[in-house]
Amino acid sequence: MIATLTFFSGSAAAKSLRVANHVYYASFIDANGYSTKYQVVCFTGGGKAAYVNADGVDEHQQPLFNPDQQQQAKQLHSYLTSKKQRQEAAKAGRFTIKGNRLTINNGLLNNNSSAKIDQDGTGKKFIARYPSTTKQKDQTVIFQRAPQKSQYK
Repeated sequence: MIATLTFFSGSAAAKSLRVANHVYYASFIDANGYSTKYQVVCFTGGGKAAYVNADGVDEHQQPLFNPDQQQQAKQLHSYLTSKKQRQEAAKAGRFTIKGNRLTINNGLLNNNSSAKIDQDGTGKKFIARYPSTTKQKDQTVIFQRAPQKSQYK
């Protein structure tokens, strides 16, 4: 499954988080602190992004894909090497940032739930925390910037 993102106020929201034109690894964490899902998030300069599902990240900070998910690996490669492919994929779906609030609509979380964003100030990591009242299976989404070798070519 490939989900896509769109920011509420275009590039202004992306710039405030310093995520524009960067690749992030997103870890979805349940209420018990366990990672349940992983995605590679490819942000565009206009505040949009495309997701690719992954199985995790290896010791070299590279995304892991099951052998039966090679289509996912190929899709990620096309996003990393082709700006046109990345922007085209980022057109569908919604990812809304309003101030320090985040709503993800990618099929993995309840669409109407809003999370609070915590930033580290460098743009290398930010965390979206959903309140327990939202009844999300995954209470936290951690976005960690991918290493330089995994950024856009």
